[in-house]
Parts: sequence; structure tokens; C-alpha cells
Amino acid sequence: MAKKEKANRKAAAEAAAATAEPASGKRIEFTPGAWRFYNAQSEAVKAAFGIALARLETDGRLAPPQGKPIAPNLYEIRVKVNPNQYRLFYCYFDPNGVLVLSGFVKKTRKTPQHEIDKAKRIRGEVLR
Repeated sequence: MAKKEKANRKAAAEAAAATAEPASGKRIEFTPGAWRFYNAQSEAVKAAFGIALARLETDGRLAPPQGKPIAPNLYEIRVKVNPNQYRLFYCYFDPNGVLVLSGFVKKTRKTPQHEIDKAKRIRGEVLR
């Protein structure tokens, strides 16, 4: 009888774990401009961003090379689909929320300062 009870408890625990939200799960939202940028990309680029966004949603953060901190509460998602590199800037707006601020196609070795400034400006406007 003890084996059967133990098996039932294990099955119940597994079922509860399968339906439970991830402990560090995040809700991802887009600004209108970031959403337009994302939707304008090819299916391959969207798929690559989708993988990164899914990891961000479940893990709550992205490790290099997929993600990179840029400034306090400003991060980038990094995607390469040959031959181009694409970036999405995001920030955290509450303990469970991620806001995608803007995106761009990277054409130089260094992230352009005007793109960083743009993301910071959008973050400031939205998080007021």
C-alpha cells in the first residue's frame, strides 16, 4: 500500500509542476514601434527572436551572446540571421514584466549611440 500511495503523490506532484507557472516567468510586452519592427522582419528573423523571447519569458533573463546589458535597466536581444544582425532593446517594468522598446538592423561593429539613446528615451516615456 505504501508504494501505491508514494506513486500517487509523485504523479500528483508532477501534474502540479506541469501546470504551474515558471518561478521566474516574465510577461513580455512590446511598444508599438518595437512591434512594427518585429513584424516587418522575415520569418527566419522572427523565429530567431521567438527563441530568445521564449527563453527570456521562462528564465527571466538572457545570457551572452543572446542577451547583453547596455545600461541600467536596458538590455538587448541579439540575433544573427546571415548575413545580418538584428537587435531588440528591452527593459524590466515590474518584477514580472519585460517591455520591448525598439529594434534595429545592426550594420556596424558597435551599437550606434543614437539607437541606445532612442531606447532610453522610449523607456523614460513609457515608464513614467
